[in-house]
Amino acid sequence: MPARVPIIAGCLLLSLALGTVHVFSVLLAEIEAALGASRGAASLTYSFALMSLTVAVTFGHRAYHLLPGWGCAVVVVGIAVLGLVLAAGAGRIWVLWLGFGLIFGAANGLGYGYALQLSAQVWPGREGLAMGLVTAAYAIGATVAPPFLEAALAGGLRAALLGLATAIGCAGLLAAMCLSAGKARFLPAQAAAAGPFPWPAATGLWCVYGAAVLAGLMAIGHATEIARELGGGPATALLAPSVIAICNMAGSLVGGAVIDRFAVRPVAVSLPLMSTAALLWLAMGPGSGVLAALGLIGATYGATIAAYPALIARRYGVAAGARIYGVVFTAWGAAGLIGPLGAGAIFDRVGGYETALVAAAGFATASAVGAALRRH
Repeated sequence: MPARVPIIAGCLLLSLALGTVHVFSVLLAEIEAALGASRGAASLTYSFALMSLTVAVTFGHRAYHLLPGWGCAVVVVGIAVLGLVLAAGAGRIWVLWLGFGLIFGAANGLGYGYALQLSAQVWPGREGLAMGLVTAAYAIGATVAPPFLEAALAGGLRAALLGLATAIGCAGLLAAMCLSAGKARFLPAQAAAAGPFPWPAATGLWCVYGAAVLAGLMAIGHATEIARELGGGPATALLAPSVIAICNMAGSLVGGAVIDRFAVRPVAVSLPLMSTAALLWLAMGPGSGVLAALGLIGATYGATIAAYPALIARRYGVAAGARIYGVVFTAWGAAGLIGPLGAGAIFDRVGGYETALVAAAGFATASAVGAALRRH
């Protein structure tokens, strides 16, 4: 009989370890200097990671039941460490794309998707809270890592990536021990997911979800440099990834719990509108207010990524919802490509982030309009 507490603990530890992928902006300037890459080429590393993560979430649910929980954790962490070690030895940008982007990104998708869906399975009736906790833990990883990663960068990009691999390996082993103690095993979804796939509903969700998360992914991927460029100063630039991650964590906790209790439409409309306001504020150059604006973007992003899987699970059931969420989640991957890469390309062309911020505000506004018009 599975034990809920150690399983939830294992899910949180696994999610926390993998959330460190979102401290990428701390590495951005060092990647440019070490590999002679442009801002756009360096940003593509993060975009590749998000794309690979998306593919793994989309198809991972088909394989989660093949191994016990501890086995899944060991495989995920092994892949993550392999990718980071490969990236640490990169002498060319394409090796970094492969190691950090494709391999580490795939490990993220497998582990995050597993923790998200398993936590919902073991806590029926509180799926929103369970998924919100896992999403918040993912944000905690991005919250605590930047100062350590910044310190490790004193030894160069290689030292920072090897240190990150070591930390993920240790946390992953603890997660595996918790999952083993709880006798965790994911229940396959085939029987519960039988019947025609709801493509019209999934397509609508895909559009509003992707447009809603684009701003957050763009800000996370460029947080350090956005803060630096908009006049926040070196200390503000260093704090920016942690501020986004802390607010992301808080938003995740709120978003999952809200979906358990309130109607979907007001939540789906209000979150991207708050993001729009923060993006336009940033575009006007808030100076010392840059951290507050980035924090609001992080909070709305965290609430969004916790709310949508929870509302899908509530509407279609946890098992069938895993299949539907896998498809809807591809919108996150599309936003992960367009947001960070687009911001880097625009920066290379115009020498600033203001244009990219206004464009992201347009996507967020479109999400709010779409959410207001569609049936939930």
